[in-house]
Amino acid sequence: MPGNTCPRAPAPRPAARSSRADPMSARAMTALPDRMDRCGIGLRAPHLDAVAGGQADPAWVEIHAENHMLDGPGGDRLAAVRRDRPVSIHGVGLSLGSAGGIDRDHLSRLVRLVERVEPVLVSEHLAWSVAGGHYWNDLLPLPLTAEALDVMAANVALVQDALKRPILVENPSSYLSFEASEMGEGEFLGHLARRTGCGVLLDLNNLYLSACNLGRDPLADLEAMPLGCVGEIHLAGHTLVDLGDAQIRIDDHGSAVADAVWDLFALTRRRLGPVPALVEWDSALPRSSDCWRKPPRLTGRRFRRRAMRLAELQGTFAQGLRTGEMPPALVAQVGASGMAPARRLAIHRNHVRITLSAALALHFPVVARLVGNEAFAAIANRFIAAHPPTDPVLSRFGALLPDFLAREEALSGLPYVAAVAHLEWARHGAALAPSRAVFSALGLAGIAPADLDTLSLALPPSAALIQSRWAVDRLWLANQEGCDGTPDGLIDEARRLAVWRDGGDMIRVARLGEGDWAFLDAVAKGARLGDAAAAVVRAGAEAELGEILAAALGRGLLCRAET
Repeated sequence: MPGNTCPRAPAPRPAARSSRADPMSARAMTALPDRMDRCGIGLRAPHLDAVAGGQADPAWVEIHAENHMLDGPGGDRLAAVRRDRPVSIHGVGLSLGSAGGIDRDHLSRLVRLVERVEPVLVSEHLAWSVAGGHYWNDLLPLPLTAEALDVMAANVALVQDALKRPILVENPSSYLSFEASEMGEGEFLGHLARRTGCGVLLDLNNLYLSACNLGRDPLADLEAMPLGCVGEIHLAGHTLVDLGDAQIRIDDHGSAVADAVWDLFALTRRRLGPVPALVEWDSALPRSSDCWRKPPRLTGRRFRRRAMRLAELQGTFAQGLRTGEMPPALVAQVGASGMAPARRLAIHRNHVRITLSAALALHFPVVARLVGNEAFAAIANRFIAAHPPTDPVLSRFGALLPDFLAREEALSGLPYVAAVAHLEWARHGAALAPSRAVFSALGLAGIAPADLDTLSLALPPSAALIQSRWAVDRLWLANQEGCDGTPDGLIDEARRLAVWRDGGDMIRVARLGEGDWAFLDAVAKGARLGDAAAAVVRAGAEAELGEILAAALGRGLLCRAET
C-alpha cells in the first residue's frame, strides 16, 4: 500500500536464520578500504580495458555478477581491476523473492565468482525474476506481505550461508504496488535485516522515482528506511516519460543524477556519515535531467484486496510477461495511483521484451541485418514468448534461436538465415568458452605409441562443428561492418566448418574436407584416437590421415577428454 495508510505488519514469524543473524550496520559490516570513502562507479564492459590498463582510475568499482560468471578470456582484466582497487559484486539474477526458491546452479556460480574476486561487498535485490523455471529479465515487484518476508528471509539466509558472508539487499525501482501489501518497503527491509543479518543497499534514485510513481513522499520513504543497516548507496539517472494522461519515471541509468536525488544523498550522508556510494550508468550519455515535480499526496482510505499466494502471483505475473495479456486476477491486485494497473504492468513487460530482444540482436547481428531490424524484433518477440530464458546469465540466451528460425514461415524467402544463426551462435560460444590445454604435435609425440590408439580425445570447449548446405561463412563475411552484404561467390554451396577460439583469443573459422570432418566429428562424439582414425578411413581419406591429424593439432582442436 502507498503512503502511511497501510496497516503495520504483524510481529515477524520465526524463519530460517543465517549464521549471521544480527542486523548489519554501515559501520559494523566490515572494515572498508580507504578508497571507498570516495564515489565509485558501476564498471561496465566498455570501460573494462581502460580501468584494467590504468588509463582510468576510479576509487572503487562495482561489477554485475552475471557479466563475469563465465570463465572466458576476460578474467585477466578483471583480476587487474581487482588488484588496484576495491571491488563490490552486484547481482541481478538470484531472484531472492521467488517463491520457488533459489537456483542452486546460479548460486554456485556466484560462490565461485566471489571466491575468485574476493569483493568487499556483495549485493542483490528485493525482487524476483524466476517463475516456473523461466527467467524474466527484470526486477519484478513483490507484495510486501508476511508470506513474502518469509520467502525473502529463507532465500537470503541460504545465499549468505553459501557465501559465508552477509549480503546487502537493494530497494528496487517500482512502477506498481499491490493492494495486498501489509507494510512499507522500509519496514519490510528492516524486518528482513533483523531476521537474516543482511544489510541494505539504499538506492536513492529508486527510492525517489518509486515514491513519485506511486504518489508518495520521498522524504517519508527515506525516513522509513532502516538507515542503521545501510552498507552502500546507489545513485543513478532516470527518465520522466509523459504518457499524456499520466507521467512515469523510468529507471534507465542513462542520464545525470537528478537534483532531487542528490538532495536525498546529502541528507542521507548527514545522517549516516561516510558510507560507500557509487553512480550507475548503463546506457546513453548525460543529458539534462527533468525537473522534479512534487508528487501528489493520496487522500482517502485504501482497502486491501484478497492477496494471492506468492507463488500464484508470480506464476500469473510471468504468464502476463510471456503472452502480453495481463490476467484480470493480476490486474485486480495492482494499485492504480493515477494510472491504470494494466499500463503499470506493461512497463515490466516492455522492459523484459526490449532487453531480451537487445540480447538476441547482440548475439545474432548478421541475422538481424539479413532479415531487417523490424522483422528481427517481431521474430525476437515470438521467440521470447516460446522460449523465455531459463538462466540469469543472458550471454547464454539464444541457443534455440537457430532452430526456431528454421521453422519461421516468414523467412521462407531467406532459407539460409537459420544456418547463419548456427554460425553466429558458434562464434558467440567460442568467445565465451573457458580455456583448456590442447595437444601440440610435440605433446602427442610424448605419449607412448602403445597408448595412442586408445587415447581419449575431445574438442576444446570453444570449438563447434557446423554442417550446412549454404556458404554461411561467405554470408557472414559479406554482412560485417563496412560491407555491402554481397557475398564473394555462390551461397548455394555446402559447407563443413570448424569454429574455435585460438590461443590468442581470436575466433577462427575453417572449412573442412570430408576427411577432416570425419575425424573431428568422431572426436566431438567422444571417440578415441584409433576410432577417429577409422572414421577417416571409412570416409575414403586414409591417405590424408597424417595431414588431417597435423591440421587438427596445428589449429589447437584436440585436447584430452575429461574423465
